[in-house]
Amino acid sequence: MALHNHLRERTDLADAVMERQRGAFDGFFDDPSLDSFEALCVLFAVGLPLTADFVARIAPALGDDAAAAVLLESLGGRGDIAAFAARWLRDHSDDSRDAKDQVQSVVAELTGRALTSFQRVVQDTDALAVLLAQDEAPDQADRAVRDVLLEVLDAHRRRLAAMGLDDPS
Repeated sequence: MALHNHLRERTDLADAVMERQRGAFDGFFDDPSLDSFEALCVLFAVGLPLTADFVARIAPALGDDAAAAVLLESLGGRGDIAAFAARWLRDHSDDSRDAKDQVQSVVAELTGRALTSFQRVVQDTDALAVLLAQDEAPDQADRAVRDVLLEVLDAHRRRLAAMGLDDPS
């Protein structure tokens, strides 16, 4: 609601902007390939933290500390489950090269969906740039969006490395 209200202050098309973005974000979580324990562990150890990193980066721009806290808790408040899933994935990946390849494949597919969703949102509307850059120049808005993506991807890469899933080759 805070994002919607923030957009409403900046445009008469807040409802349309939110609706266009909803599909991209819903699509990230509504994937039918999340049908195995392994895939669900990837979602909890990699996907939700990736999403939480994104939300943590944009939440301060909402201008509503309570709404930001709710958003962060809704995605980031699964520490115990994420830790279990990360341990399971690390142990499972250590079992064999085939197991590690399978986990990396699921991680790559989930990461690809996240990047596709992000790209779709950025192409469909400038709402993210407006939210992040506030009243700055358009080139600063584009830089703010790019910086969010780079920061989120860096945290993602570090998380994968910590789980032994980032293959430098």
